[in-house]
This record gives sequence, structure tokens and C-alpha cells, in this order.
Amino acid sequence: MSCLIAHRGASAEAPENSMPALELGMELGADAIELDVRRSADGVL
Repeated sequence: MSCLIAHRGASAEAPENSMPALELGMELGADAIELDVRRSADGVL
């Protein structure tokens, strides 16, 4: 059995760690998404 994990989402197709990259990673069949949590420009995690 194997598990496909999308590193930072589908970052080859959309900006890494973005919602579009995460959503596309799932649409493309990823079993899990790994992302980096970062503070946004307005200070929100």
C-alpha cells in the first residue's frame, strides 16, 4: 500500500502553500497535504 503526499500542495501548478495549491493537490489524488505554516503580512497564522 502506498500513500501520496503533496508537498506544499500542487506547488508545480499553483503558488506553494496557497489554497489553490492545496485544493489542486487533493483534486489530483493526493492522500495528504504537507504545508508550512507561516504568518501572513497582517500577522495572522
